[in-house]
Amino acid sequence: MKSLKVVLSFIATLGLLAYGCAKSDDGGSSSSTSPYKRKNLPAKTANNLPSSLTKGSSSSRTAQAMSLTQSIGVNQVRTAVDMSKNIMQSVEMNMVIFDAGLTQGAMSIGNCYEKGEIKITFTSAMLEAMKQSMAVVDQEMSASDLEQFGAMVGQQMGNDDFAISYSTASETGYDKKLILGSTNSTCSSGVPSSKDEVMMWSDNGNKLKYTFDFGEASYSITNFGTVAYDAESKTGSFDMYFA
Repeated sequence: MKSLKVVLSFIATLGLLAYGCAKSDDGGSSSSTSPYKRKNLPAKTANNLPSSLTKGSSSSRTAQAMSLTQSIGVNQVRTAVDMSKNIMQSVEMNMVIFDAGLTQGAMSIGNCYEKGEIKITFTSAMLEAMKQSMAVVDQEMSASDLEQFGAMVGQQMGNDDFAISYSTASETGYDKKLILGSTNSTCSSGVPSSKDEVMMWSDNGNKLKYTFDFGEASYSITNFGTVAYDAESKTGSFDMYFA
């Protein structure tokens, strides 16, 4: 059985590896398969970023191209936009995986699952949703990743090395909470003993809050933050600290 950490590790590294790697859409990721549609978690994760920040190049804008290219401030803004898009993409992918887990009955409310207890069937629709989420950062899934995940279609994935809990949220405005434990975590008092990610959402799908901690103490890496969206006020936010 494939581990969910295989997918999650792929997702977590995107925010560190994708800067400056945008590709044009040449149709290579097209498919006749319809992407997975979430049934339990909110369908929308964030507001769309302005096209002026996500498309085109400095040479296509009216400001002086050379000045923009050499500007430290502009490059910092571009890097920040890339980082926010990558994190939003990882949220999209994770939500597909765990929404499918709930739909397939692999998890039920009020339970904490020790590593190895959850089994989710990876489908072609889930793969297509993951491929489409790459469009958030103007990329396509690489041939090697496509081969790896394509081979997983029809197979079972599981929480081979971390605990997961699914419960009612106590925080105001949210109804459900899903906690993903860190590697080798165990269930302790109904929740993972240590955690990497927490998803909270409202039953009507209007509110989402996704917090993450992808830090690696052994490599002196600190990386944590929050993605939040409120459909009623049509506002979204992204906060991250990286060192």
